[in-house]
Amino acid sequence: MPAHMSINLQTLESIHYITSMLIEIPMLSENQHTMSRHVVSRQYRKLIEMYDNRQAFVLAAEQSKDHIVFAARALNKSDW
Repeated sequence: MPAHMSINLQTLESIHYITSMLIEIPMLSENQHTMSRHVVSRQYRKLIEMYDNRQAFVLAAEQSKDHIVFAARALNKSDW
């Protein structure tokens, strides 16, 4: 298959995480103190929880996942 006819999987994954971020962050902010949380993307929610459970010292973002998680944290804090 020629290169121009295939979709890069990293790009596809990044698009999935970005759209999940734009849908999930308002829900997380709205339901921050309640137990009933509607999950749109389990994979994205697990990624966010994995980064939240990490150590306090986090290096600079290297992969697209890191950039998306840091953008989600900033968006959750209303830091545009």
